[in-house]
Amino acid sequence: MKKEPGSNSEKKYLVVSNKKDNDMRTFYLYKKFSENGNSVKKLAENFISDGDAAFAVTEHNKRFDKLDISISKARSGDVLIIESLYDLGDNKDDLILRLNKIIEKRLVLLLCDFTGTFTHGISPDINNIILETIVDMLKTSSDDINIVLFKGQNVGRPSVTFPEGWEEKYYEWENGLISSSKFIEWSGMKKATFYNKITEYKELREQGERYKAEIRRIIS
Repeated sequence: MKKEPGSNSEKKYLVVSNKKDNDMRTFYLYKKFSENGNSVKKLAENFISDGDAAFAVTEHNKRFDKLDISISKARSGDVLIIESLYDLGDNKDDLILRLNKIIEKRLVLLLCDFTGTFTHGISPDINNIILETIVDMLKTSSDDINIVLFKGQNVGRPSVTFPEGWEEKYYEWENGLISSSKFIEWSGMKKATFYNKITEYKELREQGERYKAEIRRIIS
C-alpha cells in the first residue's frame, strides 16, 4: 500500500498516471532467483494505491518465460517493476525487443537502478519517452557503454547458477518422476556438489515465497 506523505525521511516520487477513477491498475513485481527483491518491493510501495492489483513474479536467472507472459497479459497503463535493465534479456537484441513490446503496449517500466524511469511519475506517456530514449541508446552505443549507463554500482548478484533445464528436472525429481541418481547423472555434477545445489535451489525458492508473501502484505 502506498506510504502516507511524511511517514519517514525517504524520498517520495510523483504519483502521476493516466489512470481513471474506475480503472484498476496492475503492478507486476518481477525478480530473478538471485535477487532478494527488496529494491523492487520498496519502489512498489511508493506507487501502489488502493484499488490496484499486484503480482509477484520470480524466475530463474536465465529464463524469461514468466516475464514474457507478464508483458503479454499486461494492459495499457499497467506497471512492470524490475531491479535492472538486464533482467529483460541476456543481450542487446533481447533488451530492445522487450522494451519495444513494452512501449507498443503503453506499459510503464520502472528500473530500480535507473531513477529516470520513475522520478517523473508513472504516466505511460512520460515513461515511454524515456524507454524510447533507452532503446535509441542501446541501438547506437557499444555494449561497454551500456553497462556503464545501466548496470548501477550496487547491482552485484551472487554467483548462484544452475544448468539449463534445471527447473524442469527438479520438478520431475521432487514429484518422484525421476530418481536422484538420474538427476545427478543428468546434471553432470559430483554427488556432493549436486546436493549443495539442491540446498541452494530450495533456499532460493523459499526466498521467492517469502517475497511473494511480503508483496501480498503490502497490497492487503
